Amino acid sequence: MKCRNFVLNSIKGFLIGATDAIPGVSGSTTALILKIYDKLIHSLKELTSNIFKPKHWNIDFLLPLVIGILIALLTMSRVIPIAMNEYTNATFSFFFGLIIMAAFTLTPQIKSSKRKEKKKILETLFFLMIGLLLAFWITGIEEIQTNHSYFMLFFSGIVAICAMLLPGISGSFVLLILGQYEFVFESLSMILQRFWYLIALGLGILLGIRIFPSVIDYFLNKNKQGTMTFLVGLMIGSLRLPFNEIRNALKTGSSPLVSFLFAFIGMFLIYFLNRISHRSKRDAWKAD
Repeated sequence: MKCRNFVLNSIKGFLIGATDAIPGVSGSTTALILKIYDKLIHSLKELTSNIFKPKHWNIDFLLPLVIGILIALLTMSRVIPIAMNEYTNATFSFFFGLIIMAAFTLTPQIKSSKRKEKKKILETLFFLMIGLLLAFWITGIEEIQTNHSYFMLFFSGIVAICAMLLPGISGSFVLLILGQYEFVFESLSMILQRFWYLIALGLGILLGIRIFPSVIDYFLNKNKQGTMTFLVGLMIGSLRLPFNEIRNALKTGSSPLVSFLFAFIGMFLIYFLNRISHRSKRDAWKAD
């Protein structure tokens, strides 16, 4: 395993974990931005399908990515709640700009082919609207009052990881809907006291990882354009949550200038990451 690749993939994992710690922002959106979403889904599918055949595991890619995600979740579990409560406008404006720019940069992947058939255009619009409406509906669900039993955490782990693997639908937001968000992130700061609760959550996550990547991988192979269109629709629909948070912050006296500034920073970050991604691909091509 090359040290440079290990560090780069760890950083990518950290960025994915950091964004997934925020309700309403999906780590898979970051994976799409970083151009590793397809690879991540396929690697998870190969890992879970060949659990007793290590030679099929893409360990050079997955290990540093998982390390980065875990570091982000353990560290950001303390930072994110403060940012959300104390700097609501800035935090959600940043991610609003990030998601908009991400959706824009991904649209070239969902353009219909050179053949401008009416059927192809209608199919693209259909998948886009399905994704958009699904994410819009999910981000409008009110929090459910539930307990923190082992079964509930196990179930929450399954649902959250499935959401986490879909751009636009945040695993953290699903935990919030299920009434588990604060409990889970508090537990990450007190692992010894709530060890078995985290084990129950982890088992649910493992079961979700065993099932869901195979489903996504199947659709990416069967109809990549339709799947990508659906995923972009999810991202656009998910803007409902940060938009509502920004609007509420403005009502309480927060500055609109802060909204524009941090939205611009989010958009510029995506532009910068895309430039780096294209340059890396060009350098790799030249090296070959």
